[in-house]
Amino acid sequence: GGANHPERLLHSPCPRNSVGLECNQDQKAQQCLQTEFAALCQRPATVEEFPTESTVDFGVTAPGRPFFLSAGVCGGSVLSAMRAEAQTALLRSRLFMEKVQPLAKKLAKLTSHSLPSDAVDMAAVLDCVEDCVVCHYCHGLPDCPAAFSVDRHLFSDVDLAETAMRNFALEHFRTNATAYRTFAALTFGYYFQVLLDRMQMLIDGHGSARQFFLQVTSDGILSLQLRMLLGRHPVTSHRPSWGSTIAYELLQSTASPSVYAVRVLYNGRVLPVCEQFSALLPPEESAVPPHHSRPDGLCPWPLFRSALDLLVPTRDECPAFFSAYTTYQSKHQRSAGP
Repeated sequence: GGANHPERLLHSPCPRNSVGLECNQDQKAQQCLQTEFAALCQRPATVEEFPTESTVDFGVTAPGRPFFLSAGVCGGSVLSAMRAEAQTALLRSRLFMEKVQPLAKKLAKLTSHSLPSDAVDMAAVLDCVEDCVVCHYCHGLPDCPAAFSVDRHLFSDVDLAETAMRNFALEHFRTNATAYRTFAALTFGYYFQVLLDRMQMLIDGHGSARQFFLQVTSDGILSLQLRMLLGRHPVTSHRPSWGSTIAYELLQSTASPSVYAVRVLYNGRVLPVCEQFSALLPPEESAVPPHHSRPDGLCPWPLFRSALDLLVPTRDECPAFFSAYTTYQSKHQRSAGP
């Protein structure tokens, strides 16, 4: 598979146009992308082959740029109103009152910082401290607050509460199928349009299709993908660990070359994506029938495509995305919008 043995997909040192590179603008993401490419292809990436504008997401929504790596590209009054509603609900929730606030006060004291007066900033304390602890610990720096070593439950408590906050908005709208689908689509559903297009191009044998894409982004974006793919699966309850990876593999049957399947792996472990697709939307309104994936995690391509199509916004819902991205038109794939 491409995730565990990506070198099998390519003939080193990676022919030109066989690999695609994309990342967010953080320096650490750019360095990681170059390091991974060099390890995979046994040669350095060059600006000539990978121009900065088409490789690094600087937050510019324009043709040829990887802006779809960012959340909230659609913008607009609908998304703004839904975010505000979810934020208000979060600050009034038991999660915030009973978990987030007490932990934020505890962490502020442990790290010798004053507690922010604004509730939204108070919620960010958990995110920042968890980030800091993970980074320092993984780099072997002996300056993490001693409480994280003494209290074996502290880090887990922070992680669960902080991740629950990340997932709160999607959970808030889950009881309403239409609202959930709208919020998910406007928040990050357009990413799946790009993913599906790239897979369909490979299936169709399109001349410009690349066999392998390597993307480096934030753990928040990974959390979004996991929650949208898996719903309330236990793996979505924790922040992605240091160096986490989601791999989407498009596999072709050797016995029946016209048959394709998709396997999704998270840190090397197969995700039960097909089993969870019926939970993407409430069962009574879901267009995806219940399906149990095979032990090897293979999900039939038609099912994978139709399930993710549900989360792709229409042109009317997200003109910002479709004005900057040209969808791949295939006789095997319906248009994402009018």
